[in-house]
Amino acid sequence: MDNDSSFNRMDSDSFYLLEDILPAAQAGDSEAQFNVGHIYESGEETPQDYELAAYWYAQSANQNHPSAQFALGQLFHQGKGVEKNPQTVLLWTRKAADQDLPAAQAFLGYLIMRGLGVEVDEAEASKWFCKAALQGDAYAQDSLARCYEHGLGCDQNIDEALYWFDCAINQSYCPSMMRLATIYRYGLGVEESLEKAFYWYEQAAKLDDEDGLLALADCYAYGIGVEENEPYAFEIIRRLANENHLEFMLQLGLYYRQGIGVEQNTHQALEWLHKAASQNHINAIFHIGYTYSQGIGIDVNETIACEWYLKAAEMGHSWGQFNLGLNFSRGLGLAQSDEQATHWYRLSAKQGNSWAQHNLGCAYLEGKGVEASSYLAHLWLRRSAEQGYPEGQYSLAQFYSSQPDSEDHDEAALFWWTESAKQGNRSAQYALGFYFANRDDAEKDHLSAAHWYQLAADQECKSALNNLGVLYRNGSGVEQDTTKGRALFQQAAELGNSIAACNLGNAFETGLGGEKNLEKAKHWYQFALDQGHLPAAADLAKLYFHDLDDIETSNSLLPKAVESGDLWSYNRLGVILLNGDGLTKDPERALTLIQYAAEKEYQHAQRNLGHCYYNGDVIDQDIHQAVHWYEKSAKQGNLKSQLMLVQIYRDDEQLRDPQLELYWCKLAADLGDIDSQFNLGIAYHNGSNVEANLEQAIHWFSKAAKQDDMEAQFKLACLYLDEEHVANPDLGSKWLTLSANHGFAKAQLRLALEYLDDETPAYDLDLAIRWLKTSAENDHLPAQITLGELLLDSECDAFDPEAGFSWIELAASNGNARAQFLLGCYFEDGEHCDQDESKSYQWFLTSSQNNYVDAHLALIKCYLQGIGTEQDNEKAFACAHEAANQGSEAGQYILGRFYDSGLHVEQDMDQAIYWYQLAAEQGYQKANEHLQALLEPDIK
Repeated sequence: MDNDSSFNRMDSDSFYLLEDILPAAQAGDSEAQFNVGHIYESGEETPQDYELAAYWYAQSANQNHPSAQFALGQLFHQGKGVEKNPQTVLLWTRKAADQDLPAAQAFLGYLIMRGLGVEVDEAEASKWFCKAALQGDAYAQDSLARCYEHGLGCDQNIDEALYWFDCAINQSYCPSMMRLATIYRYGLGVEESLEKAFYWYEQAAKLDDEDGLLALADCYAYGIGVEENEPYAFEIIRRLANENHLEFMLQLGLYYRQGIGVEQNTHQALEWLHKAASQNHINAIFHIGYTYSQGIGIDVNETIACEWYLKAAEMGHSWGQFNLGLNFSRGLGLAQSDEQATHWYRLSAKQGNSWAQHNLGCAYLEGKGVEASSYLAHLWLRRSAEQGYPEGQYSLAQFYSSQPDSEDHDEAALFWWTESAKQGNRSAQYALGFYFANRDDAEKDHLSAAHWYQLAADQECKSALNNLGVLYRNGSGVEQDTTKGRALFQQAAELGNSIAACNLGNAFETGLGGEKNLEKAKHWYQFALDQGHLPAAADLAKLYFHDLDDIETSNSLLPKAVESGDLWSYNRLGVILLNGDGLTKDPERALTLIQYAAEKEYQHAQRNLGHCYYNGDVIDQDIHQAVHWYEKSAKQGNLKSQLMLVQIYRDDEQLRDPQLELYWCKLAADLGDIDSQFNLGIAYHNGSNVEANLEQAIHWFSKAAKQDDMEAQFKLACLYLDEEHVANPDLGSKWLTLSANHGFAKAQLRLALEYLDDETPAYDLDLAIRWLKTSAENDHLPAQITLGELLLDSECDAFDPEAGFSWIELAASNGNARAQFLLGCYFEDGEHCDQDESKSYQWFLTSSQNNYVDAHLALIKCYLQGIGTEQDNEKAFACAHEAANQGSEAGQYILGRFYDSGLHVEQDMDQAIYWYQLAAEQGYQKANEHLQALLEPDIK
């Protein structure tokens, strides 16, 4: 129910000049005040001024003038001369309505029905529509008719609806004519009559209603209620398009595109669509994109399509938003992005697009582009389903069927499957067939199952064809017909259904429903197996063993079939039942299968049995039993079991054993496990739980490095470059370069430092800077500060103070304490930047908080002299104490001075001597001088 009609505010015959009535208005005459407001609002005989209009309407409204009250409410509704305010709109509209102004009553009904400034109340809204309708307001009559049609705030009553539509039509109200046409066209509460629909479209068209003219053209184009006459339809559209009516420009483009009443011509279509699009006609913009997307009369061009879809989408076109989301989802015409897809689906869905609501619901269900949410998935799927979208109905049914068993979920799934299936959705038809065929024995309904399977099968649903074949084979719900059953299996198998292929193979193997042919049986079993249908492995193994006398081939198939006794199958089925991967969990059965295979020495089963004992989820936790089965599996070379033993002997407090940890780590490393190889390299290098051995460290780092482990490559390079006993600069450089090229930041920094060593032939400043930048850009803080200091070195050929300062800033921002200290120095001295004592202090403070000792020392000066902060002797003393405790000789000396002089702290010569002594032991000359002065005072 749209508010697309204008509400009359005053008698259109009334006309006044401002100078004639302004004195009366100023004297307080409410009618004059209202008319002055109208003059200012309309801009008749005076410049338009909404603020003055609002002022005079308010003067009149405050004297209870109903038309002024309504007019003032409209200004607040439209935000003209005043700020929009729904509550104020409601206030003045209600005051006017209470005085029986029909336009106000109609608009009040609109506000209440839409919930604008008030809670939605359909009954209250319909009451106001009724009051206005009885006074002859056409919009209210139309709105009241729609209330009766849909049962909004009143009992649904199509006769009452038709009566009020007729009242509005008697006033030439075109929206009522159009709605009445729709009612008759689709038989909404009345007997369908295309002729009556055409009649009302024609009546609206005669009044030059654009919607009526468009509908009339479509009636002639498609023969709706009138003899088909495409050329006449085309002429209607062409004539009005040439008069620059936007809707008709669009429609003419569509007629050219479809060849309605004229030879199909995509270029003409696009010309008209572009004309409309140039005037921002949103549907024209969308249809340009659609034409390119579908390749209608031109080559498909998804890139151009997406450009137009984006324009339409940004203007709020729901199908533009949906199609843009679809293209993002599929990566058509732009980079694939689930996040972007869901963004546009959401915007479209919020506008009520059922397709978008469905896709958005599925995105929430699958967690594609959004965080998975069962609640939001249900919300959007239900909105889609309730609008009648069959895919939305099917997906909602699937959602309910996936929920924990309950009668409500079962009924909801059945309802939505049925709604979707009625609209021809073959997946829903199949789901209904499956539902009825697979209920508990007492509730099975094979007759209904056969009905729905047949409908889905008619649409070539492979699973439905197969299952219908089963019903015919068994005579369930239909008269038994094995020949027809075999034919259905064949049809489904040829469409690629692996279960049907097995059923067809069985028919050929047994001769059920036709000839017996073992070669064809073998062919269809193999076909199913090639598609991954594991039950076919057992059928094929049995066929080779019993009928084809090919034991070797039969044995090769046994690992895929539990029925053959294959240990892998026992183990795999056990895992599936244990975890519920595709089957209902059955821990007891799972444990039986896994234990049987483990006792038969199948290493993977032994490992899984070890997991069961280790986790204690399906059996009592027992670490000793876990180790027992892991060791049996590990001794057979099972890498995962070896790694579990490494973990247990490293982490378990009860069984921790460094030697056994090392033993199993070596076995895992010998099998090629990179982490184990690297960890062994670390152990032998550091002497962790094993005697340090550089040769062994190199051996294991080399194995990991050769598998492209960049950290191992770096460690190996460092050994060759730094350890004298194994020094090999060439190999070190080789591995260092390889690690750096693989993106390892530490290697990139080390390589840069190698190039910076001007005492070696490798010195290369350009390469050094390149690697420093690469490491720094990988957020390696030491590289950032090294690069910054290098570029700030005025004696360096690469001197670049601006870039250097930027790197120091970045390192400081990333938390590097030295960089923070350096920034403090730069701002203190105005070096490389403007001098700023406040910033200097802040960076010293930040660095100090990161325990950088030089920053503590710098802060002493700041606090003592009040540089960049308030003078604070206590904080200066605290900084000295912190620096001294960190071993700074300067900090120790300064702290001694505090105690020696009694400056800002109680004098304490013992403490002074203590701190002087520590500083002097580190070679701090001033501390030594003060210490001697205290220990050997001058004798006078």
